[in-house]
Amino acid sequence: MYHALMVAGPLRWTPRALVLVAVVALAGCSTYQASAPEAAVPAKKIRMHFETPRTLSIASSSGDTLSVEDVVELEGEVLEQLADTLVVDASRVRRGSGSSTRFGDGSFVRIPAQALEVKQLSGGRTVLLVLGILAGVVLVIAATYEPDIDYSEVDKSSGGK
Repeated sequence: MYHALMVAGPLRWTPRALVLVAVVALAGCSTYQASAPEAAVPAKKIRMHFETPRTLSIASSSGDTLSVEDVVELEGEVLEQLADTLVVDASRVRRGSGSSTRFGDGSFVRIPAQALEVKQLSGGRTVLLVLGILAGVVLVIAATYEPDIDYSEVDKSSGGK
């Protein structure tokens, strides 16, 4: 009979698993690449390291300003590039002590443009992650797949015992 070729069980959720793999791979496989300040175009995620700790004035969208001292690293999204200054929506700062503070959307800082790192998709990491997840999905499917074969039908048609 045709039963041996029917798809059953775990293969029904395979498209959903592939979408999950793609989302995880694109979200988690990024890295920062050293770039010139000119690469800091609006909407780019950046990270800046400061050899000498500095104090940053971070303004909220409500108009309040927070002074954060001993900052050695800033992460955020570029909102605007003005001549030699960047306007960054700060998402995190790290202090010289090692502690870090996260900020919500709307926490702006103006900072002189300098050497920075731009967040980019990491092709090698993405490929490795996708291959690893796909291998895991294939192993789960192979371990749980049971073909829907009715052996009683096979025995009757072949004249078996």
